[in-house]
Amino acid sequence: MIKRSGFTLVELLVVISIIGILAMITSSTFITAQTKGRDIKRKAELASLVRALQMYYNDFGKFPDPSLVNLNTGGSLAANNYVYMAVLPVEQKLSDKPYIYMVSPGFKSYNLFADLENRDDKECLDPPWTVGGVNYCYGVSSPNASVGKLTNP
Repeated sequence: MIKRSGFTLVELLVVISIIGILAMITSSTFITAQTKGRDIKRKAELASLVRALQMYYNDFGKFPDPSLVNLNTGGSLAANNYVYMAVLPVEQKLSDKPYIYMVSPGFKSYNLFADLENRDDKECLDPPWTVGGVNYCYGVSSPNASVGKLTNP
């Protein structure tokens, strides 16, 4: 009787199948984690911008003109030789949905909009806000306004 060592074809197929299933589960979890990470970055960038806008307001008594806050190409928010934010945030992933900064006619309130990739995020509103024909599900406003509604006290 000849004794052969090694694996049968069935054993190899079972092991390959198990490895494939584990790889698929791991990659989907990794993709979800990346998506959530980008959303966390978006929220943090807008929170930093909120602080910079508030410092600007404290100095000038009004929020900056949208021409000073270019969220499409970056740049900085500065006035009178003072830098409020050295590098303005720019949306990296969703190029067709850049961050939006809107200010009331009297520059006394503002809205910031971003679109989150993870639609299950508790802060992603459904239905979203429509700005310029584009839907955004996340928004931040000045303390004297509500998101989507600008006031001019």
